[in-house]
Amino acid sequence: MNTDNNNHINLEVAIPSSSLVNDKTLRDKTLKISKFARSFSIFGVRTVYIYQDNYLNHNKKSKTPEKNRYKFKIFTDESSFLKLILEYLDTPQYLRKLLYPMSPELKYAGLLEPLNSPHHMERIKIDAIKEGDLRIGVVRNYQDNSKIFKKISKYGIVNNQSSKSKPSIHQNITNRPNSQFVDVGLDHLIPFIGKSHVGKKLTVKFFGRFPNIIAQEASEKDLKKKYWGYQVYVCNSLYDFLKKQINKKCILLTSREGKNLKEVESDFKKLLNYYNNNLLVVYGSPKKDLNEICTNISKVVDINSGMYLNLFSEQHTKTIRLEEAILGSLSILNYILKP
Repeated sequence: MNTDNNNHINLEVAIPSSSLVNDKTLRDKTLKISKFARSFSIFGVRTVYIYQDNYLNHNKKSKTPEKNRYKFKIFTDESSFLKLILEYLDTPQYLRKLLYPMSPELKYAGLLEPLNSPHHMERIKIDAIKEGDLRIGVVRNYQDNSKIFKKISKYGIVNNQSSKSKPSIHQNITNRPNSQFVDVGLDHLIPFIGKSHVGKKLTVKFFGRFPNIIAQEASEKDLKKKYWGYQVYVCNSLYDFLKKQINKKCILLTSREGKNLKEVESDFKKLLNYYNNNLLVVYGSPKKDLNEICTNISKVVDINSGMYLNLFSEQHTKTIRLEEAILGSLSILNYILKP
């Protein structure tokens, strides 16, 4: 789906917390989420919602010994595990060790295919950064990284100037007691202009060139015409979630019981245009259709706010797996809605 033109689609998807219910091992679950993430990135999904569909018993108490309790947590709280792996995959590889310490849930992270999204940039030398470049980083404090700071000073990030000359902006930054830097996966940390909490992941924009380079948080305008990954949110029930989305975006409910897209294609495009190309695609679970998860779904999403569509009207299998439904439906929409 073209997300880099004036008519781009603001594409969002919603998947159930039981998306992994048919997968019995941690390895299989991890790899399935990787397939979700690849599809989301290929077609430029900007927001992923994980709604609670109550298929699993989230409140059941574990009788598993403490050292193995993480296994129970994964298999009964699918939403947290889905969110963790999706966000891990969306994070550039140069920041993963910093943001995600070793944990049982990430046991099979080494098997995951990279997304290679536009914001997943390779490590480069700091003197290759140009004015206006964007890069994802993590905010760090000088006090927490004094050894790294000495390395920065040694290599000239902070200019050495005579006492008679005007101090550089880098000297002014690093002389402040609460100086902040940003780790963007380069040879050194970069002085950060602004104020943010340590450990925050953000996109920064560079000003100046090495050795006089600084960074500040990128604006919405800087990112407006770029695909820069997806955000992940966990929501309550499907009913409560959809009520909050009404009158904000065009809602496409995917179902085998829905109308054939080709028959209502014109109406669908008009509805999407009415909502300024803001599209939310909602998927059912591997065990239940959307109308089974939310029995009064037709009362929540009416003809003025969305459509109940079957994107696989000629399917020749009894069921379509969720990862197949996501990849297939986004492919169809990419073709139907391209400018």
